[in-house]
Amino acid sequence: MLECEGLSVTYADGRRALRGITLRIPSGSFLGLCGANGSGKSTLALALSGVIPQAIDAQVGGAVLLDGKPLPPLNELARSVGVLFQDAEAQIVSVTAEEEAAFVTDNLGMPKRNAVRAMRMMGVLPLRDRLTNELSGGEIQRLLLSSILAAEPPILILDEPSAFLDSRGVRDLYGALARLKKRGKTVVCAEQNTKLLEELADDVVFLKNGRIATEGKRILSNHSMLHSLGVISPNEL
Repeated sequence: MLECEGLSVTYADGRRALRGITLRIPSGSFLGLCGANGSGKSTLALALSGVIPQAIDAQVGGAVLLDGKPLPPLNELARSVGVLFQDAEAQIVSVTAEEEAAFVTDNLGMPKRNAVRAMRMMGVLPLRDRLTNELSGGEIQRLLLSSILAAEPPILILDEPSAFLDSRGVRDLYGALARLKKRGKTVVCAEQNTKLLEELADDVVFLKNGRIATEGKRILSNHSMLHSLGVISPNEL
């Protein structure tokens, strides 16, 4: 189980992004983190993944725990937690799709067949010989998910995965995330697309000014509450 207790984050420039967040995320669940820009949802996702403070400098208070223990170094954590950043194209490091899919497993010394299997699951195996700079936004998202899944982490943390996708890319993302949910992965998804969360999430936490404002998937049908949080309701998308 992934959890945080009294989690606070203050960036190096003095901006306080999270204030006393406590969450418990059951294994196999799909949790949505929702809120307006600047609400703290992306910071929370990055703190839960260990990227903050291990790769992004910040002062962190409270604790993030995985199965009751503090998060290990990122190179060890990759076997347990996979992370997809908001700017997916910036996460690409390889020339071909097949090389990209195998990047994580190659670095962890895991079999190449893991990457092939993950590409098949995400529907990108036919793209294996394509250059990564020729892929669409949706194809890049699914390719990066296959790279992450090849390491077989039980937990996936996604930071606004639909942010730069067109309508077709969003549909592809829906399908990919639905497959992950069906396979019992724990998914934490920071996302403003409430329609996606309505479709896939088991629970949704809403943030405002770095705090949990309210919680519950039922809020997605409460238009006035969503508007007070700066969030667009699913039927307005």
